[in-house]
Amino acid sequence: MKTIKTIASLALMLSCLSSMAQERGFFRTYPSDDNRFVRSEALETENHDYIIAINDDLYGYGYSGPAKLFKLSAEGELLNSVAVDDPDVFCVITNIFPHPFAPETYIGAGLSLFHGTEPSSHFTVPCLIHFDDELNITLMKRVDWPDELKNSNAYIPKFTFDKDWNLTGEYVLYTSNTSFRRFYATMSLDGELERIVEDSTDIQPTGCGPEAIFRYEKSRQLGTFRFGYVEPNNPNAGHIHKLFRLSDDFEPEEVNRLYRFGNDTIHHDTLGYIDIRYNILDSGGTTIIPLSDTSLLFSMMVDEHWYRYTIDSNLFVSDHSAVLFTTDTLGNMDQYTIVGSYNDSIEITPLQSIAVTKSDIMGHKDIYHCCYSQYDYSWEYPNTITITKFTDGFDVLWRKTYSDPEAYLEPQHLIATHDGGCLVIGSVTRGFNPPNYGDRNEWFALKLEADGTVGTNETGIEVRPYAFWPNPAHDRLQLQYSPDVKPTSIELYDLQGRLVRSQRNDLESINMGGLPTGTYTLRVTLEDGKAYSDKVVKE
Repeated sequence: MKTIKTIASLALMLSCLSSMAQERGFFRTYPSDDNRFVRSEALETENHDYIIAINDDLYGYGYSGPAKLFKLSAEGELLNSVAVDDPDVFCVITNIFPHPFAPETYIGAGLSLFHGTEPSSHFTVPCLIHFDDELNITLMKRVDWPDELKNSNAYIPKFTFDKDWNLTGEYVLYTSNTSFRRFYATMSLDGELERIVEDSTDIQPTGCGPEAIFRYEKSRQLGTFRFGYVEPNNPNAGHIHKLFRLSDDFEPEEVNRLYRFGNDTIHHDTLGYIDIRYNILDSGGTTIIPLSDTSLLFSMMVDEHWYRYTIDSNLFVSDHSAVLFTTDTLGNMDQYTIVGSYNDSIEITPLQSIAVTKSDIMGHKDIYHCCYSQYDYSWEYPNTITITKFTDGFDVLWRKTYSDPEAYLEPQHLIATHDGGCLVIGSVTRGFNPPNYGDRNEWFALKLEADGTVGTNETGIEVRPYAFWPNPAHDRLQLQYSPDVKPTSIELYDLQGRLVRSQRNDLESINMGGLPTGTYTLRVTLEDGKAYSDKVVKE
């Protein structure tokens, strides 16, 4: 009986904890300053607060700084903020890590940017800061960079810990549009330059920046991934991506090339049309993390290509989507899934688009994946953020879309949280005024529970347990639902509120052909009685 009571008490306690956790989902926006920014980083502290690094784009270069640090409570309350001030330069934080040996201490690694009055006085050197749980900066160190490299500009470096717990970054420096040099540099946790090695492998002018640097889980060796190479004898192959393993002496060993994947499909019809479809890896927002001792998890963009050969003319169409795939440690693709094919929109993967939850007692891991829509390369709002939770076998646990009807949300960083949920950080754009893309002086935090819910007390975010595309639509509107919901009907209403389409079956698409151009209301009703309404445009 005592055991039964103990189990019952434990169950009640877990129930209360679960109830408390459900209140921790939130969506909030926060002011930055008058400058737009394009890069943010995030981590969860040991006390389950969140530390965010935001980099302003003062000079319009995409990463010119200065950086600011913010601390959020588990409920999204802004607790503290501090500017990373340096009297001579702007400091850009490109990675933040928990200090491996000092509790409640954190490390920010990035670049110090010098902006003089002459172009020749613009240069960058790596930098490192230490700060504590209250955002007090206890160390700010500019790395003692070789003089012959100080007159060069740099792509944003990626950092990771090597097996000796030093910070290693991959730096690509350029002196002109056709002159590039690549280095691997290691600095101690105190910002002292340990060594720097130049990569002697061939570097082409296009796409030479560091796309990803990571550490293999078992061997703890470093690996890198580069994009932008094009096969010389096959210009139609698109981007050729190279996967490297780095030796302890930073000698890169190319282990594989990845570009075209999946099975090509060819269809001949009776009218003489020939349709060919194939997939090519693109170069946007690549994130690589070890999924196990024997597999790597990749998140990238994909170009889905269609060729239609006809008697009179040929048609080529390319749709941008998000792709998630695994490889073995040699880069041989194992399994993949394409997240959306949104036709008239581009599905963008953020700078950090995947995260893995901790293993459960059976050794399984869940994967969070984030992408967002962008229509015709414009920043008109609203867009949609699509979050999918997968098993490590790529089974979809749930997929939901989130949007702010008053702003364009651009996610930039995704982390998994201790409670099984995730946190998404990014920028907020209000208004649209090319080429400046509106006002971009806010950032947002979207905290999701393990089931994808957001706190009920928060406003400003619309959640849909489905995604729909394309919007605007010409013929058919496609819908994709989260596996945990069941739709019962989809309807279309015109601006006068008249029902113009209604379906109780075949709820994965609705025909918009024959309707006048204009704006309509899409109404989706689920089995539990909940109904959602969205604006769609008929071209």
